[in-house]
Amino acid sequence: MRYIGQLYEIERDVQPLAAPSRLEVRQQRARPVADALHAWMTAQRARVSEGSAIARALDYSLRRWGALTRYLDDPDVPIDNNWCENQIRPIATGRSLCTSFRNLGKHWELPFNVVATRAMFARQRRRNSFTAQIACANLPRGIGHYLLGRQNLIVD
Repeated sequence: MRYIGQLYEIERDVQPLAAPSRLEVRQQRARPVADALHAWMTAQRARVSEGSAIARALDYSLRRWGALTRYLDDPDVPIDNNWCENQIRPIATGRSLCTSFRNLGKHWELPFNVVATRAMFARQRRRNSFTAQIACANLPRGIGHYLLGRQNLIVD
């Protein structure tokens, strides 16, 4: 965590700089920290037993080391993909309401849970705009659209 904290601290320092300066600072300050992190991870991997969760995590990171440190060689690449994940979160959240068709029981439970949630938030509709958005959403009808082929659910 200390190494990763140092890398993010360097990124905060280089954020306002122009691309050529950002690349230079990354090479001078962040590259040695990343190399030290790689050496530490390699040493730790030799110490842990095969098949353990720590071994799998270290193997995962070490196999993808080139991708993890790509930002050091390109001043326009950010250190992480948080911005991209925040942009696609609304899409992914909408999809998570529809479970797979392998377990029909989950499909029937989901609309009832959502209706109960809507009823709980409906009381607070005027107090909080976020809960008002949730309470006003017609989620069970949307779920019925996916599950029952555009038929309305009785619960709605």
